Amino acid sequence: MKKMVFENNKGITLVALVITIIVLLILAGVTISMIFGNNGILTKANDAKTASEKADILDGIKLEYADSEMGKYTNSGNSSESLESITRRVVNEKGARIEGETVITKSGGEFPLANIYKEFYKDGEYYQVGNKITNGTNTYEIGDKILNYDHTSGGVLPQSGYDTVAQNGWSILGSENGKIMIVADESVGDISLGNTWGYRDGVNDINSISDKYGHGTYGDGGRSLKVEDINKITGYDPSTAGYEKGQLDEYGNEVTYTQDEANENEDENAYFILVSSGSNGKSDRFEWWYASFNCPINTPVKSTAYRYSISDKGISSGTKLYNLIAKNCWLANTYISTHIDGLGHGMFYTDSSGRVWTAYFYSSEGENNEHENGIRPVVYLKSDVKLTGSSENGWTLSQE
Repeated sequence: MKKMVFENNKGITLVALVITIIVLLILAGVTISMIFGNNGILTKANDAKTASEKADILDGIKLEYADSEMGKYTNSGNSSESLESITRRVVNEKGARIEGETVITKSGGEFPLANIYKEFYKDGEYYQVGNKITNGTNTYEIGDKILNYDHTSGGVLPQSGYDTVAQNGWSILGSENGKIMIVADESVGDISLGNTWGYRDGVNDINSISDKYGHGTYGDGGRSLKVEDINKITGYDPSTAGYEKGQLDEYGNEVTYTQDEANENEDENAYFILVSSGSNGKSDRFEWWYASFNCPINTPVKSTAYRYSISDKGISSGTKLYNLIAKNCWLANTYISTHIDGLGHGMFYTDSSGRVWTAYFYSSEGENNEHENGIRPVVYLKSDVKLTGSSENGWTLSQE
């Protein structure tokens, strides 16, 4: 009878098990690295998403900028809008935002703001990134002092009644369309504006007065300080700030005022129905001649008023930027504010408390007011101007 022989099968050894575990860990590490590493699948996918969003933003800016440039020669398009303003508007429209020197895309990707401006500006032209301006070679801080700009050196004198010499000099304000901008450190004189005429003519008046200061040896034209200049420094974006959110005068809200049929034959006063965001309400009476000036009937009117303090944007009292902004002066921008009792009209200004505020001129009800504020000219420097010095001690202008 054959004897049964049983093999002694003890399974895998401990050494083999350890080796297997090590191999699996290595493979797992390689897999995780391939997925989550700096050059992993997810990283590359996110980079591709950011690149796609960046390209979409750039395409939008190029289209808007081309329309703006075309408008200079055809009287069509928005020829008054700068590249910087177009950039901020398109970035917001694409669901992205600008934070300092970085663009944050809709999906959370990031790329340098300078990458956009490099697509448009030639070598040597300046663009503003955060609170600095640069042409890729030279960089200057906003608020740096300019030591020797003489606005009378070109033979153009200020309008009668305004300072022959800008008090306390000039400072770097920023850049626009490739050029460095400087601003008078103090008002060159006050002007009273208000009522319907102030709303109609105020911006042109202060721009005309300011332009006289832009024709010195190093100047290439001038204008008044604008609210966009301040917003670029503070980072305030009215389209996303949510001013008066949920209210009738929320920034960007459109209101339509329609005549009440029951009062359509009245000669002077009439009731109006207003429609906003699906809500209806009857307004107070307001006079026809005010309504006809800038209160369109049956046409949507957008509320463009807002207010804020620069300290709420992280600019503290006593700092270079605070001292640059916190002056009592007009900003060359009008606004409309939509209310239950009609439309308010006025202009923006800054004050010594560091606020960007609104001055009320008149309403469609017939109320009117006047206000007095200073004027701060802004000057564009010629493209061949050279700055020598330092941020601490100021900059001297010369021509190459």
